[in-house]
Amino acid sequence: MSRLSTSALFFAYIEEEFTWRHKEMIDISLTIKKTPDKGIKRSLLRAALPLLYAHWEGFIKKSSEAVISFVAEQRLRHDQLAACFWVLGVKKELNILMTSGNAHEAARALERILASGALRTRFNAKGHVLTESNLSSKVLEKIAGTIGVDYSVFESSAPLIDTSLVDRRNHIAHGQLDYIEEDRFTSLMVEIFGLMRTYRNAIENMVARGDYKNQNHQTPQFTIPQATQGMPSSIP
Repeated sequence: MSRLSTSALFFAYIEEEFTWRHKEMIDISLTIKKTPDKGIKRSLLRAALPLLYAHWEGFIKKSSEAVISFVAEQRLRHDQLAACFWVLGVKKELNILMTSGNAHEAARALERILASGALRTRFNAKGHVLTESNLSSKVLEKIAGTIGVDYSVFESSAPLIDTSLVDRRNHIAHGQLDYIEEDRFTSLMVEIFGLMRTYRNAIENMVARGDYKNQNHQTPQFTIPQATQGMPSSIP
C-alpha cells in the first residue's frame, strides 16, 4: 500500500479496491449466466461462492487498514484523535496493563498511557485488522470498533454474513458437496456488495468529515481495565 497522506489518495485507493473486486464478480456472474451446460454451471457456482467471500474479507481488511494508514499519515497527537485511534498508539502499554502480573510493570505502563496525549502518531496498519480467516459478523464488529465504524447498521445482516456466506464458503472450502442455485448466488452477491458499499461509505464519510479526530477536544478518561483489578493497591 502506498502512503495515503491525503484524503484524495485515500478515496482513490478505496475506489480501486472496490471496483476491481466488483468487476471480477460481475464478469464471473455473467459467465455463469451464459453457460448452457447445467453441470458446468453448478461447478462454476461452487467456485464463485468462495471467491465472493474472498472479496468480502479482502475489501474489509484492506479498506480498514487504509483508514489506519491514512490516520497515521496525518501525524496528529494522540489527544487530537478519536479514542479508538489513540488506543492503537498505546496498544503495547495497554497489553502490559491488562496482562501483566507485575504491579510495578503495570504501573509504569499506566503512567506511559496517561502521558501519551502529546505524542504524535507512530502506529501503522500492521497487525491491527484481524479477519481471523473467517470474517463473520462478530469479527466484523471487532474490526469496525477498531476504526470507529458504527457496527449497528450491520447487525440485521448478521444471518446473511454468517450463514449464507461464511458457513457455505466453509462447507465448500472444506470439501463438502454444497451447491447454490444461480438465483440465490446472484442475490447473495448483490447483498454482500451492498454491505461492502455501506462499509465503504462509512469510512469515506469518516475521512471526509474528520471523524477520526477528537471531536470534543477533550482528553478521553482512561480507566484501569478489569484484568488489573485485584492487584496490589500500590498501583496508582
